[in-house]
Amino acid sequence: MKKTSRLAALVAVGLAAALVATPGALGAAKKVIKPKPKVTKATKPKVTTASTAATTATTAGTTATTAATPTPAKTGGKLTVGIEAESTNYIPSTAWAVSGVIVGSAVYDRLMDANDKGVAECYTCESMATTDNGVTWTMKLRPGIKFHNGEDLNADAVITDINYKRNPASFSNGIFTAFILPPTIKTMEKGENDLTIKFTMTGPWVNFPIYLTGQIGQTAAPACYKNPQQCAANPIGTGPFKFKEWVPDDHFTAVKNESYWRKGFPLVDQVTFKPIPDEVVRINALKSGDIDMIDTFNGAKIAEMRDLKTAGKINYSDSDQFGEATWVALNNDKPPLNDKRVRCALAMLTDQEELIKVKYRGALGVANGPFGPGNLGYGPGDLTSLGYPAPNVDKAKALIADYLKEKGLSELQTIELGTTSVPDNIDVTAFVAQQWKTKAGINTKQVNTEQAKYISDILLPGNFMATGLRGYSGADPEVNNVFWNSLTFAPSGVATLNIQRIKNPIIDDALGKLRTNSDPTLRKRYAEAIAREFNDNCYNVWLYRTTWGVGAQKNITGFEDYTLPSGAKRAHLVAGYFWPGSVAKG
Repeated sequence: MKKTSRLAALVAVGLAAALVATPGALGAAKKVIKPKPKVTKATKPKVTTASTAATTATTAGTTATTAATPTPAKTGGKLTVGIEAESTNYIPSTAWAVSGVIVGSAVYDRLMDANDKGVAECYTCESMATTDNGVTWTMKLRPGIKFHNGEDLNADAVITDINYKRNPASFSNGIFTAFILPPTIKTMEKGENDLTIKFTMTGPWVNFPIYLTGQIGQTAAPACYKNPQQCAANPIGTGPFKFKEWVPDDHFTAVKNESYWRKGFPLVDQVTFKPIPDEVVRINALKSGDIDMIDTFNGAKIAEMRDLKTAGKINYSDSDQFGEATWVALNNDKPPLNDKRVRCALAMLTDQEELIKVKYRGALGVANGPFGPGNLGYGPGDLTSLGYPAPNVDKAKALIADYLKEKGLSELQTIELGTTSVPDNIDVTAFVAQQWKTKAGINTKQVNTEQAKYISDILLPGNFMATGLRGYSGADPEVNNVFWNSLTFAPSGVATLNIQRIKNPIIDDALGKLRTNSDPTLRKRYAEAIAREFNDNCYNVWLYRTTWGVGAQKNITGFEDYTLPSGAKRAHLVAGYFWPGSVAKG
């Protein structure tokens, strides 16, 4: 069966997301997968409480009534969304791409979500508070929320869910290994009642709530963990839609949860997600009216949809806030890229602005570090504002010559430059390879691999030299800890999320301080130290900042701007994510 793919790779941890993967479909045939759920109506709380848990806070808890539901021109109807790919499964304990996050968010709710300031707020919880700089956190869940099969959302359900995600021996394969890094969760216990959870950490963890705004905080029903394989194809959550059927490689359909705890949501009766990996086909389906909505991170298509919006033909919105970078990852464990001189030479030979102008009509911004706009570690300004080397062909040639002389070599070995089989991904890496060849005579071998094999056999085990990636999104600079920490280092041939095989004590120290220090001025300093170490060592060849755009038919609204239960605006289109529950079809 054909698997869908894209340039990005690995894991999205919601707003805490870092690297992004798009696995292919589950199974070898277009088997229709349908659930047989028991549905019990949930009681609605009269008053809800929103909690903010900023990295600068030691306590969190603000009272607010549930925000009023927007009044669209019409509710009901069926919504069809074209997405770039589908996931291998839909249990939230395994890695999802952006498309998986969107689909999953139709079925699952999050314990917490991020507002437009990048601060974690309660969603299915009422409050989340600490009085000791994050050593202990107390969460109170909203009463009356039920899973689609009738089970209660309570402390036991949350503890079961998070413990499963932490277990390397589980169906999740321990994918959320952020929890293995110190400080981490020491114990989780039920508090004074069934709706209260006490988290005790091994040390201060000031930004723990932001981790609960992504997949780690999306809670599956206890029944899912009695039979995870079944739940992977028959998801059971508390979300605005209940799973109906999944035909791999064709569509995923969910229907309105009539008992959803947020009164007035969802605004449509049914949502169907259709994987359309080809960017051209996807936008043409929108223009022809065959589908209602699409999302894209392709710069050329973003420019095209901006034009369509200006012409009054579609509704459209985009954002790069808290967003990802796109880059060429260099394997620091494989020669010749285990030598800083070669890595920095490749960086100096790459002209990001030329790539963006030629490929994407100038629609994207140049990346100069791992952090995106809105993040404390973001370095606005020119390419070199955080120490990244400026394009310099003569200096690049000198670095390579120095390397060759020391090693007793006559020429640099061929660089294998990999990506997945998506045409745009191939074009980007080919463009970069041509720059290297034209400017310094560097030979490359393009390696284009089907994504499922690419991730499992090539990327995670480090069986590559250089490869195109996209990721490192997030509102907090520390949430990519698992990808950069020496504790997750493994040599090539051994699977790890530390893809570039980074071992850097300065980065390790800054990551540890970011987890334990709530002072925003100091946290900014630590984040910038990480960016400068990335750039000084040329761990990546930065290309551009990712902008995510969502286009829709003129009668589709609600994806552009919507509110959390507190009434605060949600962070907009972070890594392409929008909430299906707020979308209306007029």
